[in-house]
Amino acid sequence: GMGGASQSAGSTMALAFGKIGVAIAAVVASLTAVVKGINSCIEAASKLEEVQNVVNTAFPTMSSYIDSFAQSAMKAYGLTERMAKQYASTFGAMAQGFNFTEQQAYTMGTTLTGLAGDVSSFYNISQDSAMTKLQSIFTGETESLKQLGIVMTETNLNSFAMSQGI
Repeated sequence: GMGGASQSAGSTMALAFGKIGVAIAAVVASLTAVVKGINSCIEAASKLEEVQNVVNTAFPTMSSYIDSFAQSAMKAYGLTERMAKQYASTFGAMAQGFNFTEQQAYTMGTTLTGLAGDVSSFYNISQDSAMTKLQSIFTGETESLKQLGIVMTETNLNSFAMSQGI
């Protein structure tokens, strides 16, 4: 009888320890997910801070305007705040490289950033791909724009310039 009671107690304890083990595994899995989530948030904040440094460099007196633009970019263009700041700063820095004023660079940067969001949505391509295609405008590369149905030849540009009185 004692042997049977001992086996029964052992089975009950094994079952109890098994349930505790399952509970501990669930807690560890949950904690792992929480830690991954926290790390992801820290990484996103770090990337946003890095992009903000680029904004401050590209637009030293207008960074607050870029901040406002970026905060509305999700609703207006489907771009995250980080992407909007990154794209606008890249376009703005490129424009300033062509001796545009900071205000002109801001206008061009935010316009092209919005266009990148629209192109991405309209042509069902990634936002980074749309950005790269539009960025090619500054380097004179036209092949990527042809994929969007935009043909920029010297003849087309001259005709457009003449029609605009340029």
